Amino acid sequence: MINFVDVVVDSKEQLELALEHVLVSPSSPLAGLTLRDTRIRDTTGALVVGINRAGEGLRFNPKGSETFQVGDVLLVLGPHTALEAFVTLARGVTVHPRRRA
Repeated sequence: MINFVDVVVDSKEQLELALEHVLVSPSSPLAGLTLRDTRIRDTTGALVVGINRAGEGLRFNPKGSETFQVGDVLLVLGPHTALEAFVTLARGVTVHPRRRA
């Protein structure tokens, strides 16, 4: 994570990143799926950097095999547009994948 921050800080282009906390509610389509199965980075451009689960605390850099549970609070990093797309996805609205350059 520190290397990532160094790259962002040293970048000649201004890159606006933000962190968002997103609750996995009972109606969220993420509940019961693994991080790998959700393809969050491909569909939204956001990156899940942590999961805060009751009784377990915050875990950084979750593995692709991590299954999201109702009540998890996801720590998500990305540009504002990616975070908006992630929140939309988490609420159950279809998001079209980003086009690759």
